[in-house]
Amino acid sequence: MLKGTSLPQNKTHGQAFIRLHAPWQVLSREAEFLKIKVPTKKSYELREEKGLAATMNELWRKLNQPFQPKVPHQEQEHSRTKFLSHCFSRDKLHLYNINSKDTFFDNATRSRIVYEILRRTACARTCQTMGISTLIANGVYDSAFPLHDGDFHPTGQAEAKNDRQLLHDEWARYGAFYKYQPVDLIRKYFGEKIGLYFAWLGVYTQLLMPASVVGIIVFFYGWATVETNIPSQEMCDEDQNFTMCPLCDRACDYWHLSTACGTARASHLFDNPATVFFAIFMSLWAAMFLEHWKRRQISLNYSWDLTGMEEEEEHPRPKYETILLQKRQSKKKNKKNKNEPERVVDESGELGKDKWRQRLLSAMAAGNPTGHEKLTWRDRLPGYFINISSILFMFGVTCSAVFSVIIYRITISALMAMSPDPEVKSNVRVTVTATAVIINLVVILILDEIYGMVAAWLTELEIPKTETNFEERLILKAFLLKFMNAYAPIFYVAFFKGRFAGRPGDYVYVFNDYRMEECAPGGCLIELCIQLSIIMLGKQLIQNNIFEIGIPKLKKLCRTLKDK
Repeated sequence: MLKGTSLPQNKTHGQAFIRLHAPWQVLSREAEFLKIKVPTKKSYELREEKGLAATMNELWRKLNQPFQPKVPHQEQEHSRTKFLSHCFSRDKLHLYNINSKDTFFDNATRSRIVYEILRRTACARTCQTMGISTLIANGVYDSAFPLHDGDFHPTGQAEAKNDRQLLHDEWARYGAFYKYQPVDLIRKYFGEKIGLYFAWLGVYTQLLMPASVVGIIVFFYGWATVETNIPSQEMCDEDQNFTMCPLCDRACDYWHLSTACGTARASHLFDNPATVFFAIFMSLWAAMFLEHWKRRQISLNYSWDLTGMEEEEEHPRPKYETILLQKRQSKKKNKKNKNEPERVVDESGELGKDKWRQRLLSAMAAGNPTGHEKLTWRDRLPGYFINISSILFMFGVTCSAVFSVIIYRITISALMAMSPDPEVKSNVRVTVTATAVIINLVVILILDEIYGMVAAWLTELEIPKTETNFEERLILKAFLLKFMNAYAPIFYVAFFKGRFAGRPGDYVYVFNDYRMEECAPGGCLIELCIQLSIIMLGKQLIQNNIFEIGIPKLKKLCRTLKDK
């Protein structure tokens, strides 16, 4: 479905929609061109398990039965009869199990084929653009999207439900949170890439459960042993009366170490002997998670016939073909200007250009570009230069944001320490830490959105040849920028805060007026825990819930009210 604004010469005004349909001839031709694998008539039977392994699997299947999604054709997906797959070919239709040409290609495959046609179609008038993405970027169309299979509300029995209704009832619903994901149905409806993503998400969520249980045990161990912790006891003992140096110059008084008793006891909850065991456990857990996902991915690749796809040649991106086309046009134009007389160009230049253009477009449509031209490092040099300078600039922006928050903490701590209110003085550290972390969270969320758009823009400037190259470079840039943005303040608290504060009589000052901040008497770990909890929970709550769930639901509600 293409969505755009009606042209002035059209009778309709406002938004207009164009619905595209691909008949069997188009689907079969493009499926052969894209080398899409489809099931054949040749089948084989999986070997049945026997002995103790079969008994254990059957017992595990019965225990998991309440958590399985109620998908009618799920039993067929897991049956012991498997069909061999082969790349589609119009010359070998007798090999495939074609019951109906209308349903032979599933919806995800049909949508993929139509999208590939759209993204590889060149503009016939100017021959300067390639694909629907360029047309959307130029404002010719507003968007392009596939249509769903009817409404998601159930209309009858499970056997009569379409795939969208089954996914809504057994997966995309809060009441189905305890069930396993129907990854085969997700793959059938959305495609292999989305199916693999949610399969990975399911494995990750499942393996987080034992890690969370061990973390809770470690936390309760710290809570149970806080009364026997000697450093906490010494700090909380008012009889020893440890007197500490002032936290600021001129306005601050000496203070007693026992006033930091709460911070010391809270630090022990997260920093106790069991924490060392938890760190070792998480290292082993990370290795186990990677190996378990590798096994799961290989199993899905085998079940979904994705093996061997990496060896197939990937087609160039429309953006790459567009720029390559412009380069060829420029070369041919320069060659004509040098070698051909002016009269010949005037009389037959346009005709020759049109013939060359048609030959080039037909060759690109057939997947065999003419010539051996390709984009070299000289063509990408401006993009590389902008990439490096922009990434360094973004790193500088992130460091500036962290430094600004440090200045805020130092100044607010000094101002609160000068307050005559004893209640304000006693809560200086907690107040400053909490407000600074909230500021950090807001800055991280804003820069995350900016860095995501900047990473996509910088990747486009590099002109990657294939979609795989584009995704790899985009992931690398997004990871660098977002990792630096999210973890720079955490790294500062964990490894740098308090290391450069100085000592009594020789403190380090910022702007010659404010002393460099120090860790709490119990250490910086409790502050690190506060920072991690607010940032991680805040990102999950705001980004994953408000941005991804709340705002779309609010838009849907507004559309519903508007329609009524």
